[in-house]
Amino acid sequence: MAKFTNEGIRIGTLTSPSAARIKALLPLGFESFQLHCGESVLALDLEKTALEIKETLGDSGVTISALGVYGNPLEGGPKDLETLKSFELLIDNARHFGCGLVLAEGAAAPKKEEAKGGDKAKKVVLVNFAKG
Repeated sequence: MAKFTNEGIRIGTLTSPSAARIKALLPLGFESFQLHCGESVLALDLEKTALEIKETLGDSGVTISALGVYGNPLEGGPKDLETLKSFELLIDNARHFGCGLVLAEGAAAPKKEEAKGGDKAKKVVLVNFAKG
């Protein structure tokens, strides 16, 4: 069973979305995991992965605190569009992980102000939440 700090803050680490990797990390005493998915989740069956991870966590009290995809979803290249689609898929599937936080790299489109890039990222998030 996880032992939480007095303030309710969980001690966690960043790891890949792998039940085997999480199983190996559990004995180290982490209380939460942020799952990083590189630039894409398109090759992952997110529902199956979530089920495997939940089974691995069992009744440990350990949680998945966040899901993340780290590419530049604000560009128009093939990899960038894959990252954008991955970000949308993580938002749509976060509930399967028992997680309410999806993270993406704070990137800006080249030759544009960072604030404008941030506005576009906010629109992506708001559109996805409106769909749900």
